[in-house]
Amino acid sequence: MSKLSFLILLLSLASSALAIEADGLRELVLAASSQSNIPKLSLQETRKLYLGVPVEKNGKTIKPLLNVSESLLFEVFLQKVTFMSSDAYEKQVLAIVFRLGGRRPQAFHDRQTLNAALLEHPDSVTFMWAKDLDQYRGLKPINTLWAGSAD
Repeated sequence: MSKLSFLILLLSLASSALAIEADGLRELVLAASSQSNIPKLSLQETRKLYLGVPVEKNGKTIKPLLNVSESLLFEVFLQKVTFMSSDAYEKQVLAIVFRLGGRRPQAFHDRQTLNAALLEHPDSVTFMWAKDLDQYRGLKPINTLWAGSAD
């Protein structure tokens, strides 16, 4: 492959990556402290976890933290992971918590407070945009929950 062909290929790949971001494609990930040993959770396990149903992995009960720092993020999470509207989600969580005696997931409106909680409790997880993961310190992605256009 000539240098010119390689350069053209490289430029086309870079422009494709920029086009994806420009088109509004996003990736929703489940994240935890980089010190945690939480394995990949299925979408079904994640859904149960955020509905208040206890989920245990590696002998530890995982604690869900609600990231409500951005309205679009929370809306996409509700639609693509819980498959519910905000009102339906609240009703469902309350019903499950009352029935099973668990606790509702704690909500965080501030990224710094959420980051601190994840670092303090390595058995905790939250959801966020993949592109924002590097803005948090000491976190790692567990798995991708959803990818697509958030429009």
